[in-house]
Amino acid sequence: MLSTLSNDKILLYYKRYKDYIQIRRNLRESYRLLDKCIKMSYSIKQDVTLVNEFSNNFYLYVAVFSCAVNLYSRWFKQTENKTKLDAKEFFKNNDNLLETHKRIIELRDKYIAHYEEDLLSKDYIILEIHENNYRLSSNWEMEPWVQNEISLVDFRECIIAVHNKIDSEKLPKLEQLLLEELKVNWGETQRDGSLDVYR
Repeated sequence: MLSTLSNDKILLYYKRYKDYIQIRRNLRESYRLLDKCIKMSYSIKQDVTLVNEFSNNFYLYVAVFSCAVNLYSRWFKQTENKTKLDAKEFFKNNDNLLETHKRIIELRDKYIAHYEEDLLSKDYIILEIHENNYRLSSNWEMEPWVQNEISLVDFRECIIAVHNKIDSEKLPKLEQLLLEELKVNWGETQRDGSLDVYR
């Protein structure tokens, strides 16, 4: 049974490999969530009477969409001791997807993480004056900013582009580096077994 990872190089490769495994899983989760939003959007376009049903599930839609954005964008932001992805590496040959990616990150930063503006609705204040009496009230209305600013299909294409590069290039390369380093450092001295490392 392998018991510890002590070599710094092995630990580095292990950590990066594990990060990319998690990134790939987060991208797959984001894809599935976004797919629900796309299906809902298409359903409404096909049958306008579904708008009322959408209104009843508005908060669920916002939660699902916000989660998809967070799962996708978290790896493009600096986090201590985590791998940070560089958008230019994934979208260097596709300006449209790079622009969509930037809008998704802006959406995450301004509307979800820091709440500079509301994501999908607009509040307003109503001042009523009647016979010199003043009264304030408020109301809100759905205003799907996302539908106007970001194509959900382009967002899905961003997820696919990042996922596929990680799945076909990054992970195989890191797996090879990690396995080679393990063979060099542990060689024939280790017995058969497995190692589960949680870091």
